[in-house]
Amino acid sequence: MKELANRGIDLIEISGGSYEHPKMMEDGQGATFIDYARQAKAAVDVPIMVTGSFRTREGIEEAVASGDTDLVGLARPLVLVPDLPHQLQARTLQPVQVPHFSTGWHQLDRKVGR
Repeated sequence: MKELANRGIDLIEISGGSYEHPKMMEDGQGATFIDYARQAKAAVDVPIMVTGSFRTREGIEEAVASGDTDLVGLARPLVLVPDLPHQLQARTLQPVQVPHFSTGWHQLDRKVGR
């Protein structure tokens, strides 16, 4: 990250977790990467964005207000709730539940199951 910052990068995004590595996905408050983001912010003077595990307005607001991250990226919640930005602004968003899915292939479903 320091080398990227030295080269003038505008933003560093910290993300991870996937259906290939579901253990990285946490409780919806963004805690999965917030500790790492805090360390990154201490190391570089570049805006830090955290993507992953945010499912509530409170979790998003807390992450930004604490100074642990500058931005929050939303992926699956935005796909599941296309009106998400408006609901966040209006404070009408309910926690987003990310449903378990099945691929129909037992070996893969066992790997990504929770």
